[in-house]
Amino acid sequence: MIKISKKIIIAGTLLLAAVNVNAASKGAYAGIGVGISSLANDDVFNDTLENTSFKAFLGYQMNKNFAAEIGYSTFGDILDVAELSGLEASVIGMIPVTPRFSLYGRLGYWSWDVSATISNTTYSLIDGDDKFLGLGLQYNPSQKNQFRLEANRYDVEDSAGVLLDGTTVNLTYAFRF
Repeated sequence: MIKISKKIIIAGTLLLAAVNVNAASKGAYAGIGVGISSLANDDVFNDTLENTSFKAFLGYQMNKNFAAEIGYSTFGDILDVAELSGLEASVIGMIPVTPRFSLYGRLGYWSWDVSATISNTTYSLIDGDDKFLGLGLQYNPSQKNQFRLEANRYDVEDSAGVLLDGTTVNLTYAFRF
């Protein structure tokens, strides 16, 4: 395990924040992300299921405080027999902290599906449409590149009322056009 002292992290953060490069405040971008997902429901699972999450997205930043995105997210395999994934649309409100760093909140809606693949044929088991929320930190090392660390909370409720608590924590990279 690599140990990094708090002083090094603080010094590195201050150094990065001190470099004054103004990131582009509007325009289209595309990105990908990878992270950790978890699904929980005491009535369905005895434990929280954790897996690798992936996402891909397209967005447009209107100004330094507002953006909109569409994307695809997957929570990965559920008990090695099914996969939870969905299409999403969200609005993002950002608060610039420095010229390179911003805090942001996300409010979105996603259309999800739990599917299983048997003998090379994919079957949809359950699906639905629900809301999701997110918080994150965005770092813009240049006008074309951005990195984010974000946490999103997804509702996954089917027509029978089974509710799963879905959470993802992702590191994402986006490139501005």
